[in-house]
Amino acid sequence: MKKLFISILLLPLIFVVSQETQKIIYLKSGDRVTGEVIKVDPETGDTKVKTDFGIIEIKGTDILKEVVTVFLKKGDKISGSLIYEDSEILNVQTIFGIIKIDKEKVKKIDYGLKKDEESIKEMQNKFIIGDERQIDVFYDPTGYCLEMGTLYFSGLSWGFGITDKFQITSRWSEYFIGNFNIRPKFQIFKSGDLDNEQALAIGFHFHNRALPNKYQWLEKTYMAEVGHYTDYYYGTWQKTGTQPVYYGAYERIGSKIISNNNDIRIRDDGNYIENDWIEIEDPERNNYVEFFTAYTISKARQKTGGRIYHTFGAYLSKFASYDKLLYKIYYAGAVDLSKKLIFNYEIFYDPFYVEWWNRDDFGFDYDDGSLQTERPEKPYYNKVHFDVGFIYAHNDWLRFGIHFQPYVFGIYMKF
Repeated sequence: MKKLFISILLLPLIFVVSQETQKIIYLKSGDRVTGEVIKVDPETGDTKVKTDFGIIEIKGTDILKEVVTVFLKKGDKISGSLIYEDSEILNVQTIFGIIKIDKEKVKKIDYGLKKDEESIKEMQNKFIIGDERQIDVFYDPTGYCLEMGTLYFSGLSWGFGITDKFQITSRWSEYFIGNFNIRPKFQIFKSGDLDNEQALAIGFHFHNRALPNKYQWLEKTYMAEVGHYTDYYYGTWQKTGTQPVYYGAYERIGSKIISNNNDIRIRDDGNYIENDWIEIEDPERNNYVEFFTAYTISKARQKTGGRIYHTFGAYLSKFASYDKLLYKIYYAGAVDLSKKLIFNYEIFYDPFYVEWWNRDDFGFDYDDGSLQTERPEKPYYNKVHFDVGFIYAHNDWLRFGIHFQPYVFGIYMKF
């Protein structure tokens, strides 16, 4: 009976011998050996492996069985011992016998190790798709949607997968300021297999009371009287000439410079400007709509596990309180560092966006400003921006995120 059990346990290795391919053998000690299996004893399970450091023999009782759970695109799930795998097929020993599975039909594979009849230990270092497949990288969409019936909730927004190809998200945090907003996304197509996959999505984000975090350069020129006080106590002013004075700064789009109705004076005895303040009127919250498209390419990382994702996307937006169209293009990448941890990075071109650490230094977002006797030079800021961060899947439903651009920290859940 014991010999029969060992034979069944080592069936995957016996099958591999006939396939003449490289195999990773996992041991109960925690070690693993990679090489070509050249012989398997069907009674004891003892295995000879040709490795880079020579031919070695491993006792059958020291070998762990590799098991898989295969999720098919049609919704079926198959579990069993992994006998053989390459870029195109899987052979799995199941209760129905050996099943050959075409990888083009596979949605996801979970790998594990089993010692005798003990519980299965999940293999964190061998996976094709991590625990988190992102619908957005930071705030920009990917080509993927939430799976049907999946509920997403974070400290700022919520979302729901209506079908596998259509989702709705919204920033619930802005409901409290009267900004009803909705962001539907539709996946036009998804093609490929586990090794290489492409997905294209389109959508829009509508706000009824938005205040976009975008900026414009505003400037204005006034004529000031030049002179001095002959009697400061009684306010007797002696005009000697006129001189232009200037205001210029980056302000939120839709902002306006309120005219200065006071007498602007430049004292020629000290070049001091009186009544030099300028008030900036912020735009009212108004309708704002963003149209977007995102194309994602993903590829399996054969040696390290997981995937690498490349997303190319663009926005075209209109704010009702601003005459010009707004636009943005971006490239976002994601790398599965482990089954639970994703590294994200992004580069985007947005001529209307200013990084938060520059806004005060360059006079951004002030309620008022001061006039100058010299025409202000438009300060330089980079229109190409960067962001990096990480997403950690703590468990099946809880995620933590951190990145460089605001908001810096994030927590969200999926059910």
